Amino acid sequence: MNKKTRNILLIIILVAILLRIFWFNTIIERDEATFGQVAWRMSTGEKLYENISEFKPPGIFLTYLIGIEIFGNNIYGPRIINDLLFIISIIFLYLLVKRLKDEKTGLISAAAYVFLMNVPFYQGFMAMTEPFANYFIIITAYLLTTKTKKYWVLILAGISTLIALGFKQPAAILIVPMTYLLFEGKEKTKRILVYFTPIITSILFLAVIFRNYYSAIKNIVNYVIKSYIGNTTTPMKYVPIHYFILIISQGIIMWYLAIVWIINFLKIKTKTRNDKFILIWFLCGLVAAIIPPSYGHYYIFLIAPASIMIGETIAQNFKKKSFLIILVILIVISLLAQSTQWNGMTINTKNNIYATYSGFITKQSQRETINFLKNNLNENETFIAFGWDPELYWLTKRKPPTKSVSFFKPEHFLETIKNKNVKYILIFNEQRNRYEELFYNNKTIRLELNNYELIDDSDPQILKKVKK
Repeated sequence: MNKKTRNILLIIILVAILLRIFWFNTIIERDEATFGQVAWRMSTGEKLYENISEFKPPGIFLTYLIGIEIFGNNIYGPRIINDLLFIISIIFLYLLVKRLKDEKTGLISAAAYVFLMNVPFYQGFMAMTEPFANYFIIITAYLLTTKTKKYWVLILAGISTLIALGFKQPAAILIVPMTYLLFEGKEKTKRILVYFTPIITSILFLAVIFRNYYSAIKNIVNYVIKSYIGNTTTPMKYVPIHYFILIISQGIIMWYLAIVWIINFLKIKTKTRNDKFILIWFLCGLVAAIIPPSYGHYYIFLIAPASIMIGETIAQNFKKKSFLIILVILIVISLLAQSTQWNGMTINTKNNIYATYSGFITKQSQRETINFLKNNLNENETFIAFGWDPELYWLTKRKPPTKSVSFFKPEHFLETIKNKNVKYILIFNEQRNRYEELFYNNKTIRLELNNYELIDDSDPQILKKVKK
């Protein structure tokens, strides 16, 4: 790497760091909050998949646990780990593309990767399962494209893939393009076996440790079946249609240039092995994102191969004035679409285009409610939050009413309110209709609610227990 290339790469990394600083203190997302409260409960001695019911693999919870142990019980530790791995992945992506294509394409691809991983709707800056899995898939691709025939490289690649699977199950489909890289040479069968050895043996080992995990996986299978077979309306119901407008508009540079790259690929008579790998990687990432139809953060699986497509397309057309004009227009459209989320992430317009990441509208209201509970609860008192907002339990160090904080039924409410000193009940607007439907039709619960008075009618509503 010459001095000029090194300086450009350092500038790209510096921009990446500045963008991550910008997003570092954004609102705590529901999934982040779920992982955080699970990790905190694990730190108190509760057992994952036994006392705590979750269907995500253990990698994300262990990462949060490490973040909590090092940086304290907050969101900053996991986000720091996410950002550090992001910086490392930039370097690996550059080296990978340099190996597959050339140095210039590698630098442009790295820049495109930094841009796309900071698109608000894709949530790459949040400590979610998809970014973590994505980093290790990039490392796997780099290891599998090395020219060395030493088996320890394949073992490392297998371990890297295993770590990716330890964060997100759908990452398994990305094993397809990685395995494609091994279908070359006389010893391809042996190389494939060496690559899969750490994956298979570790999964079997973890199956013994987390034997309750596989029963939790049934939730995912049942969901997919209901979405595509049992749902008599449409599987798209899971994701609001306007989300796809945000997915396309904020990442329009990715979609446009990826399509241009694919069209050029199809026109070429003699297709290279590297180009086939990039296309398979992109298509597998697309499958992981849209089956079932999912939120923006699932599209992170597309970003690495799409960045390579963008890098090569720009490198080949950079001297064309018409192409540069189109490129500038795409960047402007993308930035305008993203700007709706620069101030607090949440989108809530009069045109029914919305995107929420928590029951709270702003980071400030989230922080204020958490501080309110911390300051007004003693160690023997607790609360119930009706909504999917596990950050309240996590950051106030209170155990939620159920094994899984996202499944809350009337019987859980009654059990908690009778057996624990519940001082406050919080009701979020987005869950108010469901709350009233479940609870106000239950006479026993209505009688219990007579012991509470409304002290705050904002969002969330806060009910306080009346002293008798």
